[in-house]
Amino acid sequence: MGTGKTHKTELPSFIETVNTLIRNTSLGNYIKTGEVSDGYHTFDELYDHRIGLYIALCKTISKNDLFNAKRNRVWKSHKHSDGSSHAGWFVLGINEEKGKQITYHIPIKLWGSLPFAHELDKAPKFDGHTAKDVLKRLEELEH
Repeated sequence: MGTGKTHKTELPSFIETVNTLIRNTSLGNYIKTGEVSDGYHTFDELYDHRIGLYIALCKTISKNDLFNAKRNRVWKSHKHSDGSSHAGWFVLGINEEKGKQITYHIPIKLWGSLPFAHELDKAPKFDGHTAKDVLKRLEELEH
């Protein structure tokens, strides 16, 4: 008889199953990924919060001498360094230097609301940073 509890060895398989279901939303369009919730917030709400918080950080950095805007320059670009782009999105970044970049794709509708960001023809070459790298770099922002 089962206890109803998922064993730790089964958890990664279960998580991958859930992730696969979410990715395969074409099955009758029953799953709207942005509406999936942890019981408190939907993915859409969390992305909106992340975008809003990141923009607020970028604005603070660009306007605040404590962060020395030259060292932590905030920039935006419609294009990646190779000239490609994602329709409906642009890149907003802090720092251009390899090993210090912090970047996110931001909805194009917000482009005009970011006059504080230095506009670049193309984004700096992506240094391969991961989500984990971004968290570390946020902690290490020079101020």
